[in-house]
Amino acid sequence: MALSFEVYRHAAGQVLLQLRGELDQDTAATFHQALATALETMPSELLLDLSMVTAVGVGGISFLMAARRAADQLRCRFGLSAVSPAVDRQLRSRGLTSQSLEPGVH
Repeated sequence: MALSFEVYRHAAGQVLLQLRGELDQDTAATFHQALATALETMPSELLLDLSMVTAVGVGGISFLMAARRAADQLRCRFGLSAVSPAVDRQLRSRGLTSQSLEPGVH
C-alpha cells in the first residue's frame, strides 16, 4: 500500500498532517513531500495524525524523528495527535512511545 496525506491548516498557526497507508522506505518520497507541504507556511505547531497508518518500517520511525527535528529547527511545536496500533507497536518495539517524540524527551 502507498502513503497518502492531507494537510489541514487551522487558526493560530496550527497544521495537522494526516498520513494514510504505510510508512517505510518505499514511501519516503511521499513522506518528505508531505512534511515539506505541512511546514511550508512555517506553522507554530505541527501535529501528525497517524491514526490511519497501517504499517511502519524502521525507516518510518526515522521519518517521525526527522519530522520532529524539522519542526524544532523552525521553532515549531511538534506532537502526535493520534497513533494507530501499528505505529504504537513499532514505537514500543524500539523502546519508544509517542511522548518520546515530543520535544525535550530523548
